[in-house]
Amino acid sequence: MKTHIVPLLLATLTASLCAHPRDHLPPPAPLSKNISDYTVQDILGGAFTSKITLPEGHPFKNVSKSVEDVKKIKTEWAGAKIATNVDTILTFIIHTQTRDQERYASNNIYWLIHEIMDVPASDKAAAFVRVYEAQTDAVKKRKVAFMAEKLFPYLADERLLLPLKDMLDDTSVYQVHRAEGAEDIPESTRIAARNLIGRILQNKYLLSSGYPEAKYILSAADQAAIYGVDVSEATSCALLKTWLTNHWQEITNQAAIARAKQNREYRKPWFLGGYSHFR
Repeated sequence: MKTHIVPLLLATLTASLCAHPRDHLPPPAPLSKNISDYTVQDILGGAFTSKITLPEGHPFKNVSKSVEDVKKIKTEWAGAKIATNVDTILTFIIHTQTRDQERYASNNIYWLIHEIMDVPASDKAAAFVRVYEAQTDAVKKRKVAFMAEKLFPYLADERLLLPLKDMLDDTSVYQVHRAEGAEDIPESTRIAARNLIGRILQNKYLLSSGYPEAKYILSAADQAAIYGVDVSEATSCALLKTWLTNHWQEITNQAAIARAKQNREYRKPWFLGGYSHFR
């Protein structure tokens, strides 16, 4: 028996290392299955499957075009009212392997959370926090944290900024910018997080709502200090982290104002594709 242990472990490890994002996706529910009997796995399968491969009459066949079909799923699927299903949907982002896969998956995840999940916004934000805190791998934590780029404008919940604040300490390479005839320029995770936070802080419809014209929660002086061209990466990220700590109560108050604002403007989810993006 012992002679089989090492090969078995190697086979398991190899399978794990070679796992493809598509391997983590369940298939769509069969046409014969009632929406009322769907599991969250059926919902994921339907959302991520290429719509041209679905049979006519399938609930997910025309959801990218039909408001009524989306409403039907949201109304008839009991799981839409179970907050922990948001956790399951969000967790798929950790299985992506490339930036393209991550962008594509984040769009579909946002669509599901926005269009299908019928739970309070505070429960959706709490699910985001749970999924982030459950990760022990730095790359997976980063993938969840950066989902805030899609979700913060929608949920306007200050809790979504805390993972991004954590990322300001991460010096690992996030992506490499390549220009023909020039040297590759690596971009760190902390710089990407810094820039993402900056876009949130300088969005008039989010934390700067109600400020005078051309004024933001992050003052012009603080912007210059943090984002100045002569400021080093380490100093810039450290200054922003300190600023977030010192202004947390103001951020919390402004987030509450944003959430309470009727008809608040933010980018609605628009994309719902299929498996082809995971080739």
